[in-house]
Amino acid sequence: MARTELEKVVLMGVWFDALRQLSPYWQVTGDWIGVKFDDRNAMIGVKLAERLHVKVGDNVTLIDGSERQRLRIKGIVEAGDATDNMLIVNLELAQKWLQKEGTISNALLSVSNDLGQVDRFAASLQQQYPDLEIRPILKVSASEGQVLDKIKGLMGLVSAVILVLSSLCVNTTLMAIVGERAKEFALQKALGANGKDIVRQMLAETGVIALAAVVCGCLLGYLLAQVLGLTVFNASISLRAPVLPLTLLLSLLVAAAAAVFPTRRAIHVEPAKVLKGE
Repeated sequence: MARTELEKVVLMGVWFDALRQLSPYWQVTGDWIGVKFDDRNAMIGVKLAERLHVKVGDNVTLIDGSERQRLRIKGIVEAGDATDNMLIVNLELAQKWLQKEGTISNALLSVSNDLGQVDRFAASLQQQYPDLEIRPILKVSASEGQVLDKIKGLMGLVSAVILVLSSLCVNTTLMAIVGERAKEFALQKALGANGKDIVRQMLAETGVIALAAVVCGCLLGYLLAQVLGLTVFNASISLRAPVLPLTLLLSLLVAAAAAVFPTRRAIHVEPAKVLKGE
């Protein structure tokens, strides 16, 4: 606990240079502090900032008897936990101000767990420091991974259903077009066009329509993704380049598959019957 000009606050000392990697989920208004030794700037929890009526760029002064430490607020943190009620400063400044030089209460380590390193690392630390309470935080990441896997599976299922429905829609539309243009195909065959000519014509027309649909779909999908990301997650969604060729390839394949039966129908048009109006 430390006293400011307005009220007592909870002071948290951190290494700012590692903070962003350890807490990437924090929503920060303003800027992160990027250096470990910065003792002139601070970050503040959003709820504490509301109570103190401070915003980015304002100053908060710590008071201890006749001593004063003026700190400029560089970022307002919204973490969704107790951090929202804390004043975050450089670790050495917190230790000095609270007269606890060389003392820390908690340490948070980021360790890759691709091969199960976390458990081995925790066991090694426990052997070196038996008096410390060391807890691997695996359940949170595991549950997040399961949720992400289920979301990916759901999105894959939805995409597959959309592809099937799109194929049926394209097939139905092309069948209707072939029915309307039966006289055109019959006249072409009567003038000497063969089946390969009609196949190339149908595939070219389908490809052009599919290409235009892909461009419109990508633009509209990107705009809707930005709206959804800003509305739900308060963050923009970046466009992944590998998605574009994959989307184009899948769309053309679906369109080509949907055009098979209409193209066969166009090939088997009998000019004599069609041109007679039968």
